[in-house]
Amino acid sequence: MQSHIATRGNERTMTFVLEPSFHIAFVLGLLVATVASFAIEKLSLEATAVGLLVVLLVWFQVFPITGDDGTALLGPRELLV
Repeated sequence: MQSHIATRGNERTMTFVLEPSFHIAFVLGLLVATVASFAIEKLSLEATAVGLLVVLLVWFQVFPITGDDGTALLGPRELLV
């Protein structure tokens, strides 16, 4: 895991960059958990879907996939469209 400090004007943000294999493993595990939740139906389908979106948005905000120039390749706009 690497940390990256970005500055925009007077604002400084710190993000943690993970290797792509961690992102792949996390998303696949999340996929299995989501399919299991859909199958068990203990939670409503809507709650499961919203929970999936929330987890993905938080995960990729905290651990972004960055390009060569340091910008996030997968942000909220790409996840929600």
